[in-house]
Amino acid sequence: VREKTFSSTKLVPHSPAKLFDVVADVDKYEEFVPFCVASRVLRRGRGGGGGWAELEIGFKLFNERYLSVVTLEKGATHAAVTAEAVTDAPDASGLFERLDTRWRFAPGSHDDECEVRFDIDFRVGSVIHAHAVGLFFEEVSKMQIEAFEERCDELYGRG
Repeated sequence: VREKTFSSTKLVPHSPAKLFDVVADVDKYEEFVPFCVASRVLRRGRGGGGGWAELEIGFKLFNERYLSVVTLEKGATHAAVTAEAVTDAPDASGLFERLDTRWRFAPGSHDDECEVRFDIDFRVGSVIHAHAVGLFFEEVSKMQIEAFEERCDELYGRG
């Protein structure tokens, strides 16, 4: 199967604003996101919101680099970060035909609590990639959520 989706919702002991700031700070991903070996914002959007980012992932035999368009939405009570891989860029690796991720943050029942929803949807470019990705996809997706929560713990202390 070349297409995969994963969704998870989790209550974490940090405010939506703190989680939003950590997820929006793409330049820092290489410091804490599992299998992210390089991350940098190439161009920021107007007003500092979103923009273009280049990410490189490395896992076992794979080392892939891709461009992503990042959109930031921050409201009074809810926030979201969306990223879409640019699969038709001249230097696109071919690993993904489609890669969409979305983080949504909503207040929890306490002040310093947040309901986080993480969705990832992608289609890989080849059957070989599909087999390899299928072996570890869900585990790695769960690790992403944990990595962002741990980063918040590191920056802000345990809520």
